[in-house]
Amino acid sequence: MGDAVLIELRPHVGAALCGAVAALPGWHVYHLHGAPRPAPVCGARQRFLGAHFPHEYARGLLTHNRTNTGWWKPREWFNRILTNPRFWELFDRAYLLLFQIDAAFCPRPTYPIGHFLRYAFVGAPWRRTLPQCVGVQSCVGNCGLGLFRRSVARAALPHYHAQRAVRNFDLFLMQRLQERGVAPERVASTFSIETVLHNRSVVPFGVHNPYPHLTAAELRTLEATCPPMTRLHNAYHSNLAKHPSRRVRANV
Repeated sequence: MGDAVLIELRPHVGAALCGAVAALPGWHVYHLHGAPRPAPVCGARQRFLGAHFPHEYARGLLTHNRTNTGWWKPREWFNRILTNPRFWELFDRAYLLLFQIDAAFCPRPTYPIGHFLRYAFVGAPWRRTLPQCVGVQSCVGNCGLGLFRRSVARAALPHYHAQRAVRNFDLFLMQRLQERGVAPERVASTFSIETVLHNRSVVPFGVHNPYPHLTAAELRTLEATCPPMTRLHNAYHSNLAKHPSRRVRANV
């Protein structure tokens, strides 16, 4: 068993937290939140982010309210938390599942979470045309729904801080673990779907907001096998409902 963690300062966490609690019996589900006294949600364990990471908490509050800071600025505080050893020391179980409010857990997945615990890092397969996939055998990642072996992620941090080429920790970890435990793409495609749908007959364990990336036909197929994804809290699904022909860019 492991710990599932949602780091989120904004409201509307109920669907994600309740979905994680239902999908992960026996796991501890945590919400690192931005309110000193949040209302309890589905029995998830609550920790005030500002008590553990005050600088990142302040940066998160500042950047969430800005729309013109560029794609990286609203996420930099989040990545700083993941690359701080104290984050990985907050939890004591062998595996950590990181998820966000634009992730959904599918009912009756083809493979349960235990099927993926043999790997050090599992995320959604990335589309092979993306720059991060050049020269790697298994191109998977994402912190929107990612499973980490805690000891491996913690041990990789000094190597991350010793380089300056890669800012995103999930991308760095994927590249570093190519020969040391990153899940093959065929396995990752049964864990999570984001930019590419490899196998329409498989029900993944979960999805991380595929709306900006998949075709309308692919989305209908995925929604049929994973209905909770239609309740993702973001702008994508509501935008597509109003404008079915429009593709939108990620902003969370």
